Amino acid sequence: EAWGDALADPAYDPSADNLVDMSSVERFEVTPLGARRLADVMQMCARAPAPGVRPKVACVAPSDDAFTVLRFYEMYRELQGSQSRHFVCRTVEEARCWLGLPKVERV
Repeated sequence: EAWGDALADPAYDPSADNLVDMSSVERFEVTPLGARRLADVMQMCARAPAPGVRPKVACVAPSDDAFTVLRFYEMYRELQGSQSRHFVCRTVEEARCWLGLPKVERV
């Protein structure tokens, strides 16, 4: 629901890269079928980025359940020919690296 609200916001830039961090999620109840349905909705509703732009979406999923289902989502979006590139990883550091963001020093 929150993602849908963001996509519907006129200020949303479909060319922007995104980092989805699920590190604080305590229970992940999305099934592979649910991930496929979400991919279908995204395919229908997402606004296209500017020509030649392929935004990146990095998903941080430390738990095995979230990681597995988000990999299904990544695969579904690829098979749909999504203009966005998806990457599912275990840590924020991996996601930031893939997105080309600077490393954050922890104190």
